[in-house]
Amino acid sequence: MDINLFREIVSELGDQDLDDFSYTYENKIYGFNSVGDDNWTDEGKYQFREEKGQLVEFDDGYNVINSFNFGVSRSVSRTGSYYSDYYYENYPYEFYEIKEELVPEAIIPAHTEEKWKEIKF
Repeated sequence: MDINLFREIVSELGDQDLDDFSYTYENKIYGFNSVGDDNWTDEGKYQFREEKGQLVEFDDGYNVINSFNFGVSRSVSRTGSYYSDYYYENYPYEFYEIKEELVPEAIIPAHTEEKWKEIKF
């Protein structure tokens, strides 16, 4: 996957939810697989969460065939309650390249971790 195709895919993303988004290019279906914690952090009047998704290729049944080293993330806040309805505010998406980095041995053995490096378009 090259960065130009990723740029084209995310240009179609707009303000859509990651779960609802799909993009077809050369008979291949691309979308985002949810990554991370979906729980809300309660800050009193407001609640916050971060939506993160890794770029994937789907088959015709929307099963993941291939994962790529690109991802998107955005913050979402809400106010209100279950009883009075929620008002949501979606912040703009940020774009990332996902890289594996080796963490040297310290207290625990050496291992790799995914690092999300922001990409500016």
